[in-house]
Amino acid sequence: MSSSLQLKATGFTQEVLKTKLKGSLALLNQVFVSPDNFQKFKSDAIQCNAIPADDANYANIYGVPLSLKDSEKYSEFCFAATPHDSVPNDRIVLNKFCLEWCRYRLDKQLNVSVFEQANTGSLLSLVEVEVKPFRAQDKGKIKDDVAKLQDTILEKFDKQCLAAGQPLIVTGPDSGSPLQCTVLSVEIHSVEGDRTSQVRGILHKKASLKLVAAKGEMTLSGVSQAKQTEAMSIDFQNMGIGGLGNEFKEIFRRAFASRVYPKDVIDGLGIRHVKGILLYGPPGCGKTLIARKIGEALKARPPKIINGPEILNKYVGGSEEKIREQFADAEKEYKEVGDDSELHIIIFDEIDAICKQRGSSRDSTGVGDNVVNQLLTKLDGVEQVNNILVIGMTNRMDMIDEALLRPGRLEVKVEIGLPDENGRQQILAIHTSKMKESGYLGPDVSIPMLATKTKNYTGAEIEGLCKAASSFALQRQIVEMKARDDFAFDRSKVAVTMNDFEHGMADCPAAFGVKEDGLAKYYSNGIADFGPVFTNLKSTLESLVKQVRESPRTPLMSILLHGDTGSGKSALAASIAANSGFPFVKMITPDTLIGISDGQKVERIRKVFDDASKTPLSLIVLDDIERILSYVRVGSRFSNDVLQALLVLVKKIPEDQGRRIMIIGTTSCMGDLDGLGLKNSFNMTMEVPSVQSSEIKNVMEYWTPGVQQANVDQIMKTMGDSMIPIKKLLMVLEMAMQSGSVDADTFQDAIIKMGYLGM
Repeated sequence: MSSSLQLKATGFTQEVLKTKLKGSLALLNQVFVSPDNFQKFKSDAIQCNAIPADDANYANIYGVPLSLKDSEKYSEFCFAATPHDSVPNDRIVLNKFCLEWCRYRLDKQLNVSVFEQANTGSLLSLVEVEVKPFRAQDKGKIKDDVAKLQDTILEKFDKQCLAAGQPLIVTGPDSGSPLQCTVLSVEIHSVEGDRTSQVRGILHKKASLKLVAAKGEMTLSGVSQAKQTEAMSIDFQNMGIGGLGNEFKEIFRRAFASRVYPKDVIDGLGIRHVKGILLYGPPGCGKTLIARKIGEALKARPPKIINGPEILNKYVGGSEEKIREQFADAEKEYKEVGDDSELHIIIFDEIDAICKQRGSSRDSTGVGDNVVNQLLTKLDGVEQVNNILVIGMTNRMDMIDEALLRPGRLEVKVEIGLPDENGRQQILAIHTSKMKESGYLGPDVSIPMLATKTKNYTGAEIEGLCKAASSFALQRQIVEMKARDDFAFDRSKVAVTMNDFEHGMADCPAAFGVKEDGLAKYYSNGIADFGPVFTNLKSTLESLVKQVRESPRTPLMSILLHGDTGSGKSALAASIAANSGFPFVKMITPDTLIGISDGQKVERIRKVFDDASKTPLSLIVLDDIERILSYVRVGSRFSNDVLQALLVLVKKIPEDQGRRIMIIGTTSCMGDLDGLGLKNSFNMTMEVPSVQSSEIKNVMEYWTPGVQQANVDQIMKTMGDSMIPIKKLLMVLEMAMQSGSVDADTFQDAIIKMGYLGM
């Protein structure tokens, strides 16, 4: 433990020291003591390991770190000490900046001792410093390179102790003018790597130094580049972003890489900075989130966020004026400081609302066209600026004017799609982190299992799922309080369990994906393998599902199931779809298209196919195609618009490599579809057989177990060589069972009632 000396504070204003210590010494971040006291402090520093004992020149180069404590207020400050012959043994000399910061009076009695760095282990990892001109006449006129100034500060104040609020004086490497630096904050890690709560620490050359120019007083060139370089190594999950790491990296590579490298390198490559990005994809997948986080990741000024419809104005020229207003700040700063301007980010949410294809609007105002023209001018007009990045977001990229999507405008197009299983794990971890930290997450909750079960959930839907699960947990506590007639809330009993998440999935189903309840109704009575032909058909369909799932060389597989009415085509297709394990399954049925126009039908069908192309594995069932087409044999009437849409969509291979779609269609009018050309649009056709008389036994064993063999034989004999669709056979058997027993007579009676008089 080092000893303490009682010394009086003296400033450079003292006449006895003024001539000898004025000038450059007065600007150092140091205090001055007598040579005798310095040797004593040096011995103490070596003894307590504050400086290396094997480096004799250490104290002369860096000075001894001294701790100055106010005897009255016990406030402590730390500086490097340097010996000087002019300082008496009972004095310590502080420059003007030290005195002002510490608020010490001249002749103030101070307790001075060695700052024991080895014991505190306080090495600075991050220091934030504000920089401004020292002289009033230099304000607004000085410009220095941020990287060079960082090196200057790290070199000049290496091994010195810094704290928040501490003033430093340096000479600008480019301007040559004195600069006043103020330490805004420090971040400290101990030598073991743990974060500490100390307010000061030792600067070293490996510390991160963040410089901020005082607004309006000077310019630091290269600041935006430094911020973007730092953004390249951000942790997306810590920022609350899950499942979008690849998209973020692509945006940085395309839009910010050119801004990181020195200007002469970019000029030598002959390229210009990217000025626009378009984020597109399904709702709830994180387009708005990723746009907001870009500004945060760059640690730049907050981005301007404009909802598309807010631009529209009822007055002539008002909408165009609002567009110009968004760019005004960036243009003004670019005129003042040029390429050293900070990056201005302008975000247009729902950009399709204001940038539709020119000429597509039916109104006579032409406002939409003018807005597009104004935005094009600002992005790629005559007066170009390099400090702007426009980010557009839309669910309907097809509606945006093509001129906006060309290079030089919104040239970087990034799809923000549904998260994969790993991404869903990240999102679930983010939204359950508070529950886990608070001890409210049940021990039975498995994030990987939830990620597996939430196929095709968007990020927004996963957040909704977590809210729903929490509501079930809270409701359970309310029920328990009512049951015990005690309304005292017990926090220790709050737990969100796996069962709560299961109920939450029922409350918040995925908009994209399998509607299992809707599919199950088609095969609610199960699937009966009544014969080898049907069994082989089902096995073939299952193998085709496996092929689509596993083979990258099968991006599209389409099968048309045909057979007699009631042969079980819909049930078989729904069963195959539900058991496929594909994350996206949709069944297009005629009942969902009743009462809407042909154009609306085409739009609904197209949307299903578009949604399917956004997921890795998709299965679409087109049930009862002739009814979807509104086909009738009398006069051969049908919807040509819907037919043409199906002819195109059934053969459309997904654009994105790695995504695969399987299509299963059903029809009872195979010959008619062949005449319409739709049969050849499918890769293969398969007939769903009716039940032969010899196979009725298998159906009865499945549907009416316990029927006597004699009755089965009689029924099979009654049928002869006739065939009957499985659905109608099951209805006959059910009607026969209502008579009390299933035998030849009740079966024959049911057959007649069903209209099969010829059997």
